[in-house]
Amino acid sequence: MLNSKQKMFIAEFLKTGEITSSCDNIGIARSTYTRWLKNEEFSKELGLRQSKQYENALNKLGGLFSSAVETYDNLLSSDDESIRYRAAKAIVEDAYKLIKARELAERVDIIEQKVRETIQQNNFSSFRKRRKNF
Repeated sequence: MLNSKQKMFIAEFLKTGEITSSCDNIGIARSTYTRWLKNEEFSKELGLRQSKQYENALNKLGGLFSSAVETYDNLLSSDDESIRYRAAKAIVEDAYKLIKARELAERVDIIEQKVRETIQQNNFSSFRKRRKNF
């Protein structure tokens, strides 16, 4: 079971995102935090709470994304030509970034697959060598 300082640290860290300032704010040394990380219960709870916070942020961001797209849509209908131009330019630039991010993700997937295959081949070769030695 987590002690009160550990619970306070987790709450403070989720608020600030800063390890050192969280330690200072609740009155512990950073070395105490480092020691706590070795405690499975503490590290598991910290990770769980961080994951929940991240998930909540993504859900909120998803809702804001719809509003942002609607704003772009409205700007594209503006009577002011410079506003329409800037909105269109921003959309094209963002779409380009998205395409590049997807391409990069695909390349990383290919590299990861090749690494997995290489590891499997090396493990199999190592297994065969050990088997021959028996």
